[in-house]
Parts: sequence; structure tokens; C-alpha cells
Amino acid sequence: MSIDFTLAPEHEEIRSRVRDFIEGTVMPAVAGFDHDDRAISRSEYLKTIFGLRDQARAAGLWLPHMPVE
Repeated sequence: MSIDFTLAPEHEEIRSRVRDFIEGTVMPAVAGFDHDDRAISRSEYLKTIFGLRDQARAAGLWLPHMPVE
């Protein structure tokens, strides 16, 4: 007897949406950041991160495992 590791359709849909968000939004937003370089200011870095968080929330991808309430 084998174990079926296939994701349920609703989980596959979330996984696909997260992948698209990471590839299309997150990666381009942080592509210019050299995390070992101090040329970027902390405020600029945080502004980008918080902006990405807001975009993830708007897309319904922020904390998808948590109840809405």
C-alpha cells in the first residue's frame, strides 16, 4: 500500500498563487538588495518588506493558514 502525497485542489491553488507572487512580486522587489551591502538603508529595506507584506495581504496570501477572524 502506498501513500498518496497529492495535495488537495485548494492547497494546490494556494501553492500556485504563492509561487506566482514570489516569482512575480517578491523576487523583482528584492533583486537589487545585496544583503551583505550596507548601501541600502534600513528604512528603505523595511519599506520594501512592509510593502510586500501589504501586497501579500491584499492578494489573500498573508497567513493563509490562519482564520480570518
